[in-house]
Amino acid sequence: MLVERYAQYAQYATGTTGGLVGLATKPAAWYVEKAVAELDCRTLPPALALRAAEWGYMPSGGLAQKMLDHFLSGSSAPVRVDLTAELERNPQLREYVASRIESEIAERFANGESPVDIGGSVWVPQSAYGPSDAGKDQQLALGGTYFEFQVVGSSPDGGLELALNVADHYFWSPSDQSRSTQCLHVAGSKLVAAGVANEFFQVGEARMTIADPSRTQPMDPSEGPPGGPR
Repeated sequence: MLVERYAQYAQYATGTTGGLVGLATKPAAWYVEKAVAELDCRTLPPALALRAAEWGYMPSGGLAQKMLDHFLSGSSAPVRVDLTAELERNPQLREYVASRIESEIAERFANGESPVDIGGSVWVPQSAYGPSDAGKDQQLALGGTYFEFQVVGSSPDGGLELALNVADHYFWSPSDQSRSTQCLHVAGSKLVAAGVANEFFQVGEARMTIADPSRTQPMDPSEGPPGGPR
């Protein structure tokens, strides 16, 4: 049934049934995602609509699937994220975080602060994850979030060693107009309101080494590919 549904709307969106030819202003995948999600939301209970989205969009066994499973279980307990592994499997995310932190430390060093005393946070928008499979998985799981950092010492190669921390609130926000549809976030919000699912925190720690801006020129902040915020 779901396979037939996806095939039907794929044909419609790409114009093979005459659906959107001459009218489409976005990539065909955008229309497929919107049409399938809204059909699921109209014809399935909220939990099953989210399960259908899991089948359609989320890598099997990935971080996004893990978080959705936890949400639908009804537990509000925090979920651990292996932040070291997530940065290793997505070099673009690692570069984005490193460049943003280097830029902030360099600015604060220029204002008289010692690099070894600096801590703070950098915002990671959804666009920063990139188009890779790992990036898409992380985007669906974490969304836009803050990476907190603290300089904890110097590395043997003369860089700065950082402690990273993420404490991301997993919740549904049916108000982001950059999405193709709000209906899945409406479904998640309904489950929370009904008391059958709960929001929770995703928490993780990692270490990262960056260049010491008191010794080297920091890299330019990475902007990541185009995309909207969470």
